[in-house]
Amino acid sequence: MAFIKANNNDFNFHGRWQETDEAFIGNWCRPYVEFIFKGQEFTIVTKGPNAEYLVTIDGEKYVSTEGKSHKLTVIINDSNSHLIRIAKTTTRYFLEFCGIETEGEITKAPNRKTHYLFIGDSLVDAGCGFSGVIPKETNSDYTCIAQGGLALCRGRGYYPRPSDRTLEDKREGMEDAFYNMQAPI
Repeated sequence: MAFIKANNNDFNFHGRWQETDEAFIGNWCRPYVEFIFKGQEFTIVTKGPNAEYLVTIDGEKYVSTEGKSHKLTVIINDSNSHLIRIAKTTTRYFLEFCGIETEGEITKAPNRKTHYLFIGDSLVDAGCGFSGVIPKETNSDYTCIAQGGLALCRGRGYYPRPSDRTLEDKREGMEDAFYNMQAPI
């Protein structure tokens, strides 16, 4: 079985991703990677502290992981080409996507005609809200930079503080946090 690394050009990343030597790290809200797959099966390889993500095949939910394993095998019951999406499901943890193991073939999924950029707090963060519904209903790509409890202005908000911050540290607002690769928590 061949291993196709995350830096392969046939993976189409959307959202805020950071490349490392071993993986692509998906940050903020629901970043996703897509590719066209033709074959019988492939195994998604992730690493890091959490492996929570949703896999869809041609827009239909296949499985949602529960952080129990960093390898998930997806079985395809036909020999057609399918659009695969791997999307992070939580803002609290990032997704470290290493690549896939397969004997099948992948090609790059095309970008959609429209790409939305959503920026905000819990109303934007919610996957069942408008930032989750609009791209699905309009068949569009998206990037979502949002976090529940994160105020738009600096120095406000109610999100948990990272353990290395002191009480004197000001909370980061979206006006500053937007420029960070990762959410403040």
